[in-house]
Amino acid sequence: MDIEETQEGSRICDSSDPSNGIPARSPFMQAFDLRREQATCDVLSDEAADKNNHYHCPVQGRYVEHVIQQSLPIDVLERNLQSSVKLEDDPEEQWCKRDTSSGSSKRKSKYFNPPKKLPNPKTKTKTKKIIKVEQNQRVEDAQLNLLWKKRGTEIIVATLPSQVKGRSLFIHHTDLRCLRPHLWLTGEIIQGLMHLSAFTYNVVDTIYLMDYYTAGVLLFGDRATTRRHTLPKVNFDNFDGILSFVHVDKNHWNMLYIHAKSGTVYQMDPSPASSELEDSTHAAQRLQEYLKIRKHQGKTDWVDVKWKGGVMPHPVQRDGCSCGVIVVEMARAVMEAFPEFPKMNFSTKRRAMEEARRDMALQVLESSVFDEETCSMCGADKPPGQAPPVTDWIQCDNCDRWFHNLCLNMDQNKLKEVKKRQWLCVLCR
Repeated sequence: MDIEETQEGSRICDSSDPSNGIPARSPFMQAFDLRREQATCDVLSDEAADKNNHYHCPVQGRYVEHVIQQSLPIDVLERNLQSSVKLEDDPEEQWCKRDTSSGSSKRKSKYFNPPKKLPNPKTKTKTKKIIKVEQNQRVEDAQLNLLWKKRGTEIIVATLPSQVKGRSLFIHHTDLRCLRPHLWLTGEIIQGLMHLSAFTYNVVDTIYLMDYYTAGVLLFGDRATTRRHTLPKVNFDNFDGILSFVHVDKNHWNMLYIHAKSGTVYQMDPSPASSELEDSTHAAQRLQEYLKIRKHQGKTDWVDVKWKGGVMPHPVQRDGCSCGVIVVEMARAVMEAFPEFPKMNFSTKRRAMEEARRDMALQVLESSVFDEETCSMCGADKPPGQAPPVTDWIQCDNCDRWFHNLCLNMDQNKLKEVKKRQWLCVLCR
């Protein structure tokens, strides 16, 4: 019996010798043995090696070798198997190519399909309109800071629309300066802001904005004073509620809200330690008496309503000077939710109150409808009192406001003198 020693040290029996008791090997296996003796793998040429940088072994040879080592049936080698993978470096093999490049598959994955090309990230670019708005805001802030720094004067800086047709509300420089931080608000600035809010929330025809002086007479005035402020030209049946504010103890603002549909009166105190139910009940009694006095004067609106006091939850102030700001915020919440009851959740922290003051001041200046044909001191086209037939005017060379010479206590000699040179009003000096 002939035995040959291969390179791997394995022993292969000669299949041509029938005396060894082993069946003769097939021609295919004999060719395979011969191939193994020659070389187990072929080395690529130098040019191919430089391109691929690896050794190339025939796939069929490795497959047959695996079958023999694992003692698999020989008939496996005779099957015509087709693989689903094709290597890019073996063009001689017939394989089905699977395209795995991102984005080229027609079938979409349910997880993620990366695009072939990633778009460049979009950068936030400010349009010309946004830049212009920011520039206008900076200019308005600068103007407001300048007005706040000036010493208080009685010059009209804004004319606001009123609920009463043909009537305007004048905001003087001293009223605007009270919106600075840590100052008490005047009644004029609160009333002006409430009228602006009425136009903003479109409740001019549904809520009557009562003057704060009349509201004070209604709650705290004697009978004689009340008879002089019964508002004979106002018909409460045309409105669904009354909104106003009152000065309590000459140093604190409260909001007065009368809801006609529910017959409830609310006297809302921004102070945390307050007896709102008692105050509201007292306000309801005073309203009942006020309507009876109006009935004696021929007004029968709301007379049959049985008024009661109520309490409405609201934020409270955290300092001693923001009661007016909170009253304005509560009034805005009421107008926005009307005729429903509001849910007030605005912040009363120090920073929030400062921002609210600045926003209110800017709103007053932006909403001004001042007429250039009216005097910036008296707000009228003619001086008050007995004015001469011909009224003399003078204009500021800086702010372009017009003034009556009589409102400035300027006689004719002084007027002729200032006309020869540049003249500045007391707000621009």
